[in-house]
Amino acid sequence: MGRSGLALQSTSRPAGRCAFAGAVCAALVAAFLTLGSGTQARADTSNPGFSLSPSSVMWGEPVHITGPGLAALRADYTLYIGNQAVSNKDLDTWNDSEISFIAHVDPGMWAVSLETSDQTIPAIQLGDVTVVKYVLPPSGTNIVPGSIGVRLAPQADPATVAQAGDRFERMAPSADASTAMGRWYTVQVPAGQEAARIQQYAALSDVEIAQYDGVFTEALAPNDPFYTDTEQWNVRKTRQTAGWEARTTARGVAVLDTGVRATHEDLNGRVTYNRDETGTGLAPCNGHGTGVASVAGASTNNGRGIAGGGWTVDAIGSYKVLGRLALCEGATADIVNGINQAVADGFRILNMSFGSTSDLPGVQNAVNDAWNAGAFLVASAGNNSNATPTYPAAYNNVFSVASTDENDARSSFSNYGNWVDIAAPGNDIWMAWNGSDTDYELEAGTSFAAPLVASTAALLRAAGVTNINTAAQMLSNGDPVDWDPTRAGEVRLNTYRALVPGQGCIRDIPVGAWVSVPGSATIYQVAAGGVKRHVYDSTVMDSWAAWNDVVPICPQRLNELASGPDWGYRPGRLVRDTSSGKVYLITTDGSDRGLPEKRWITTQATLFCFGWSWANVIDGTSASLAVHPTGADISTCEPGVPRLFPNGSLVMAPNGVVYMIEAGDARHVKDPQVYASWFSSGEAVPLTQVEADLLLAGPDWGFRQGRRVEPAGDGRQFVITDDGSMRAQGSKRWVVDSTTLSERGFASIPLSSNVSAGAIAIHPDGAELQNADNMS
Repeated sequence: MGRSGLALQSTSRPAGRCAFAGAVCAALVAAFLTLGSGTQARADTSNPGFSLSPSSVMWGEPVHITGPGLAALRADYTLYIGNQAVSNKDLDTWNDSEISFIAHVDPGMWAVSLETSDQTIPAIQLGDVTVVKYVLPPSGTNIVPGSIGVRLAPQADPATVAQAGDRFERMAPSADASTAMGRWYTVQVPAGQEAARIQQYAALSDVEIAQYDGVFTEALAPNDPFYTDTEQWNVRKTRQTAGWEARTTARGVAVLDTGVRATHEDLNGRVTYNRDETGTGLAPCNGHGTGVASVAGASTNNGRGIAGGGWTVDAIGSYKVLGRLALCEGATADIVNGINQAVADGFRILNMSFGSTSDLPGVQNAVNDAWNAGAFLVASAGNNSNATPTYPAAYNNVFSVASTDENDARSSFSNYGNWVDIAAPGNDIWMAWNGSDTDYELEAGTSFAAPLVASTAALLRAAGVTNINTAAQMLSNGDPVDWDPTRAGEVRLNTYRALVPGQGCIRDIPVGAWVSVPGSATIYQVAAGGVKRHVYDSTVMDSWAAWNDVVPICPQRLNELASGPDWGYRPGRLVRDTSSGKVYLITTDGSDRGLPEKRWITTQATLFCFGWSWANVIDGTSASLAVHPTGADISTCEPGVPRLFPNGSLVMAPNGVVYMIEAGDARHVKDPQVYASWFSSGEAVPLTQVEADLLLAGPDWGFRQGRRVEPAGDGRQFVITDDGSMRAQGSKRWVVDSTTLSERGFASIPLSSNVSAGAIAIHPDGAELQNADNMS
C-alpha cells in the first residue's frame, strides 16, 4: 500500500519527469499491477513487467530495476528498500527503462518497491534483494593492513567470537554499548588475511556485519605557486559579510582533521576541546586542520590575519582523526570515534574535510547517530575532478560541498555529481597555517569550501535552526551556479539569504522567465500580470527546449505569484498522444501563447500531404494535451493543389526564407538565431513558389521568451520577455552587469551572441534588470 511521507524529488530537472496526479500515474502502469493490498510478492509473480538484478549485493553495491514506463512513475512514487526510502544520494539512475540505486541497508532480504503517499494506491513490487553480511574492498581500494571492522549482535561477547590471535577493540568507546554503533569493533588480524577474516566473521551468527578498514585522506588540492590574490574573496562571494550584519554569534564547530595549532594568533582561546583519536598525540601532523579551523572560526575583527566565516564561533573543537597512518591519513575507527566524541562533547556542527572511496556501514552508523542527536555534518566532496562518490561526503545525512572559483565555475579539481549538495568557494583561500603562531597560507581544495558552509550552519544553529532545516535554508536560498556538468539546478552558498530568507529574495522576475525553486523539479512560466503557469510535465518542457533557460525563484516570491492555468506545448509543435495515437498540431490560434488550440491531423495521408515529417513529431500525453482547447480537425489537403497552411505552421519559401503562420499572416523568422531559439532543424515545410506567393506578410517573428541575447558589437546582454500574446515581440530587458547575470541565474541561460541589429530591433526596450542587491 501507499505510505505517508515525501515523494523522492531530484534536485535536477529530469528528462522524463511525470507531474500527473497519483491516480493518473497509477493508470499508466495499470498493465503492470496485479497486486492486492499489502502484497509483498516477488516481481516475477506480481509484476512480470519489471526485473531486478542482481539478487544479492554487498553494502554499497548497485541494484538495477529494468522495465518499461519507469520515468512516468517518478513524480508520484517513492522508491523503497524495505521500510527505508532511497535517498537522492543513493539514487544513480531513474529513466524510462531503468532505476539503479546503491544498497545502504543492513544485511538481510529486502523487498524493493515503489510507493505513494496515497493510501488508496497499491505499492508496485519490484523484487527482492539480499544484502550479504560482509563488505570486501573493491579492487584497487587503499585499506589499513591487518585491520577489519565487525559489528556484533546484541549480547554477543567479543572474547568468544574472536578467532585465534585476533584482538577486538571497541571502535567508538564513547558510544552506548547497547546501540548499533556501540557494538562495532576494530579487529586486528594477520596482514594479508583481511578478506578471508571478513568472510569468516560474517559466517558467524554472533556477527551482524564485517567490513574492511578504509583509509581516509585530507581533501587538499595542490598549492599553485602562481597564486597572487591577497584578499578573502570567498567571504564576499558568499555574502558572508551581509550575513554577519544579521547575526554575529555562531555555535561551536567540531573540526575532524589533522589536528589544530590551538596557539595560533587567529585561533588562540577559541579551541575549547582538543582531542587526539589517533594515538599519535595532539600535535598536528600538518597544517591542514589549522587551515580548516581558521576558515570556519578564526577570530574576526581582531586586527589580525583573516576573518572566520562564522564571525564569532563560540567554540572550536579539534578532533585529530587523521595521522595514525603514513601521509597523515586516518583509519575507520579514528573517524567513527571522532564523530561520536564530538557529539558527546556537545558539538552539533561537524566539519569533515577528508575523504575515501571506502563506503563502510560502520561510518554510516556513526553519521546516523550524530544526525539523530541533532548534529549537522558537513564534508568536502574531494579533489579528483570526477563524479565518483567519496565518503563521508556521499553518505546519507551528510551535507557535501564542492568547490567553485572566483567566476563561479567549478574549480578544476573539484568532484561533482548528484551526491554533492552545494558548492562554496575553494580556490585561492587565505587561512591560518601550522608553521608558527603567525603563519598564513594561500591554499585550494574542497577542504576549504566545506568549513565556510559549516560556519554558515553554525550561524543558523545559533538562530535555532534544526539540522534538516539548515540544509533546506542553504539550498533554497543559494545562488544558482552551473558547477555540475551532470545536472542542472545547482546552487552556491549564499550565507545572507540562508540567514534571512526572503530578504535576499528577488522581486523583479521578468514576464516570460522560466522559474523553479532550487531543489525542486517543478517549473513555472511567469506570465503577464504576475501569474505563475505550471509547466505541466517534461514533454511540455521538451517541446520548448527550455531546460537550460530555467532561473531560480525563492519560495516566498513564488508564493506571492497568483496561479494561472497550466502551461502547454510550444506553438508549431506536432504532438502525438501516446494513449490514442492521434497527432495534433499546436496552433497559434488564441491570444494565450501557453494555451493555443490543438488541431487533430486526421490521417497519415494528410500529415504527409502538408509536408510534415514523423521525425518532427514528439510524444505527449493525454493529460498535457488536455491543457489546450480543441480546434477544428485538419483533414483537407489535396496533392498537387496549393496548400493553405493552418496557423502554427512553420514554412520555408523557395528562397530559404522561413515564416511562422499566425493569424493568417506569414511572419518572417528573421535571423538564424531567432529560429534556433524556437525551432529544431528541419521543422520548416518547403513551399512551392505558388504557395509562397499566396502568403500575406505580417510583422517579423522575434526571439522566444526567456532567452539571453547579445547584439553584435554592443557588449550588452538582454533577456527577452513575453507580453502574453502570440505576437512574439516581447520586450528586451538589459541586464546591467555581470553580478546581476550571476545572482539571477541568467548566466546559465545559453547566450545568442552577435545578434543582428534587425533581429534585436524587433523587441521594444523594457525596464533595466538591476543588481540582485536591489531587492525589497
